[in-house]
Amino acid sequence: APAKKAAPAKKEAAKTIINIQFSGKSYTIADLEKIAKDVWKYDLGKKAADFKSAELYVKTEESQCYYVINGEVTGSFAI
Repeated sequence: APAKKAAPAKKEAAKTIINIQFSGKSYTIADLEKIAKDVWKYDLGKKAADFKSAELYVKTEESQCYYVINGEVTGSFAI
């Protein structure tokens, strides 16, 4: 029987980390996503499984992050 060929090695995508820094604070995109998910679950009382998407708008001059979750739920949280 012919030998099986090894699967080609997958090329890893380059990883980019974005940091938003202002007023001595620093947040990554992952930090803001986690806060939005926590707001969804704990502040709004929703199920984590129902969190499908989030649009986040950071306004450093206001120390606020505005969100649109699942295309319809809006609000903000302090950062």
